[in-house]
Amino acid sequence: MCELRLAFIDNDICFINQISNYIKNSFENIKIVAVVSNLQEIEAKIISTAPQLLFSNITLDNFATFPYIEKVQSVIKFHAIFFTECIDLIFRTLNVRWINHIVKPVDYCHLHKLISKIQQRELLNKNLYGMEKSDIIDFMVLPKKDKILFIKIKEVCYLKGMGKGTIAHTVHGDRYITNQYNLKFYQNILWHYGFFRVHNSYLVNKFFISQLKNSYCVVNGDKVPFSRRRRKDILNEISLPSKFDYVIFNKDATI
Repeated sequence: MCELRLAFIDNDICFINQISNYIKNSFENIKIVAVVSNLQEIEAKIISTAPQLLFSNITLDNFATFPYIEKVQSVIKFHAIFFTECIDLIFRTLNVRWINHIVKPVDYCHLHKLISKIQQRELLNKNLYGMEKSDIIDFMVLPKKDKILFIKIKEVCYLKGMGKGTIAHTVHGDRYITNQYNLKFYQNILWHYGFFRVHNSYLVNKFFISQLKNSYCVVNGDKVPFSRRRRKDILNEISLPSKFDYVIFNKDATI
């Protein structure tokens, strides 16, 4: 598995020690390169150690860490996992592609899954390009009989399986159909861009989920059904505790 350099942004020594011990016991190829305990040190320490993975408390000394981390992200690329006990603080960064969230107390199975996905993505980056990059693919390919369509991945809201083919739905309301690749094919390619399976027939971009109800989620205004056995997986993907029956994702969210 791919080696990763890890940095902490937190001043909770007990929490850092707990997570560090878990990392050391569970992953042989993750090296802790920095621990940042105040906002003023974030830029200098993170740039100098160049971690590929960042574990950060969502606040530090009652100030949000995201603006400081976002500034560093413009200089070096990394993956970030934000930890918090306050769900309301998640919404500001919910749609940031390079950030994942974990609500305390930590679900270590979920944490392990996130780290493994990040390692796989880093390994894929290196295999494809021989270097470390954040973005592997900008476009999704949909072959047609007489042409090949290239669609920007960031504009794809969800995909619907259609037998051996797939229909891609975009943020603009367009639909693109290919009969050559099925949903499983795109699932294997797009999982690291926030796409996950909610139903045998649907692959959803989590950044376009605006509502979640008992049997469907609203994706760019469309009702997309999900199977009940996948409900917990959906809540894990959007990093919210499963006790909530109804969630609205926007800046004025109420739970």
